Amino acid sequence: MKLWHRFWNGLRNYQWRKPNSLKRRLVWRLMLLHGLTFVVFTVAIWLFIMSLGGKADLVDDSMIDHIAESLVHDATGKLILEDTPGMEWVRTNEFWFVARDSQGQTVGEGTPPEMFMPLVKSLGTADYAQVRIKEDQPEQVNVRKRDTRAGQVFIVVGTNASVSALLAVVIVSLILFLPITALLALVTGIAIPLIVRKSLRGVTSAETDAAKIDFDQRGMRLSVDRIPWEVKSLVAAVNDALVRLDEGYERHKRFLADAAHELKTPIAILQTRIDALPESQDKGRLIADVSRLGGLAEQLLDHQRFQHQRPDLKEVDLVELAGNVVADLAPIAIAAGYKISFDADQRRVLVLGDWTALERALSNLVQNAIAHGGNTGTISVYVERNGTIEVADAGPGIPPEDRDRIFEPFYRLRPMTAGHGLGLNLARDIAHRHNGHLSVNDSPEGGAAFRLALPRSADA
Repeated sequence: MKLWHRFWNGLRNYQWRKPNSLKRRLVWRLMLLHGLTFVVFTVAIWLFIMSLGGKADLVDDSMIDHIAESLVHDATGKLILEDTPGMEWVRTNEFWFVARDSQGQTVGEGTPPEMFMPLVKSLGTADYAQVRIKEDQPEQVNVRKRDTRAGQVFIVVGTNASVSALLAVVIVSLILFLPITALLALVTGIAIPLIVRKSLRGVTSAETDAAKIDFDQRGMRLSVDRIPWEVKSLVAAVNDALVRLDEGYERHKRFLADAAHELKTPIAILQTRIDALPESQDKGRLIADVSRLGGLAEQLLDHQRFQHQRPDLKEVDLVELAGNVVADLAPIAIAAGYKISFDADQRRVLVLGDWTALERALSNLVQNAIAHGGNTGTISVYVERNGTIEVADAGPGIPPEDRDRIFEPFYRLRPMTAGHGLGLNLARDIAHRHNGHLSVNDSPEGGAAFRLALPRSADA
């Protein structure tokens, strides 16, 4: 019963809806092979019987033994047949027989064909005989001598069985064979999926490794343990491709870092030379452009530094950190036409984080509010007790359809606005590296409200 439940659960839970499943194809083909083997075996038996002219030797010694076991003499010495299980079986088939003892008494059942009457009359003269009139005719007669409870007896047995009887024999044979076949199919239905699953366990392990590969995690390789030989070359090719991708990414990362670092020196020189120029409208524009270029180089360096270095996690007070950022950027915000406010739910809000990285993330959010807040209203920074910092402005806000794209590198909501499109991307990456989250919604004043959510410290 348990075997049947296991088989049924396996069928019900099997991944039937995957048309390209290797497991499914292997299981079905192996089970189909078993079915075809059974069909071929059955056909071979039938062809063998047909090659014998559609007949077989239905009268065998077991039939004669059943008759001999039932022969006895009654109280008067008359030869009779007892009702034995063997005789019941004989009577249910198309047989005739005659038995003769040493005293010449005869007993029998059925009517012998006329052609065999001479053989019946001469019964007792031959110890052994097997007669068939024609090879292509079903009539068959066997003569045997047996020692019975009635003494030595000669028995002649014949049959008029036709092809239908032979078919019955074949059907009986199949009935005996079918349970074995059904049991084999049942075991096959359970064993083959288990064997296939175990054989492909290495492929499943490689699939799990592949699911762990991420852009920010390099050095990952697919496991080649227990991988079938036919698939191992494919896994090895994928690992080689991952090696090449890692090498290319490292070259790309070094190029960006070196380029940003090399830009700082000429930008500083250019800044010094512009400062030495006489005051003019063009000088102010040049200073703004150089400042923007310097900011871009600094953000590229920050992007490489914070994204590819493990954060130095320590206990950080978000209230203190946010207060420092607001104090540093307040002059810039006021000069741009804003009011700036800062508040917190409580005096200390502790999280585990990298002070420098979190400071850069919050600075980028405040600078983004200064750049895109419309140069009016209040920029508010608020620290919640659950470890979330909200930076809100009263600007035009961000349409819902653009709230995911603004975190993409170099994406700007308005192409002609200031900014490089890296500040928000860097802030989001820093949040993710701290197991946090950065999102944007509407502020109460109608502008944008960025929420940097960080997990609280265990000691908070």
